[in-house]
Amino acid sequence: MLFLQPTTYNLQHVRGQAALALIFLIGGTVVLLAATLAFLIFNFINSTYGYQAVNRALGVAMAGANDALIKLVRNRDYNSGDMNSSNKYWLGNGGALLGSCRYYLSVEKDRAEIEILRQDTNNYCTPSNGIVVANIPTNEAFVNVEAAVSGRRRRIEMVISINQTTGEVKVVYLRQFLSGQGGGVCYPSCN
Repeated sequence: MLFLQPTTYNLQHVRGQAALALIFLIGGTVVLLAATLAFLIFNFINSTYGYQAVNRALGVAMAGANDALIKLVRNRDYNSGDMNSSNKYWLGNGGALLGSCRYYLSVEKDRAEIEILRQDTNNYCTPSNGIVVANIPTNEAFVNVEAAVSGRRRRIEMVISINQTTGEVKVVYLRQFLSGQGGGVCYPSCN
């Protein structure tokens, strides 16, 4: 049997080997914490700005809805009978002539698109921006307002009742939507 002779080694103490590993450990932890903190700050700022943009879009849309209401209060027959042919279009399936007025309202650097729909003949209205409006009576107007601020969109729909004898104008229906969501007004007669 072969026996190996024990060998003694004379190790010299080298300074810094443990310190190098400790520096890598602490440095990696600091970088990880800095990246996490930067990510959290970025998301906080982005969500705060998004919240402000959404509320601003809602404010601009409400301003547009109020502007349409003021136009109808000042002129009960607004968008009815005095429109040129470019503002009128025919609805298929029955051929009802629908009056539509689309305009824009600027609020500082933002803008709202406002559409007022009034019926000219029969009891039909038309799809507008994907919103189906059916059987609006002749004494009512449908208002659709859409506003966008920094890509955040809000839409408001409003049905306004107009009493032709007393001149009273009142809001019958008001609803807020995220743009792209469904909506539309359907009276009890359109099942």
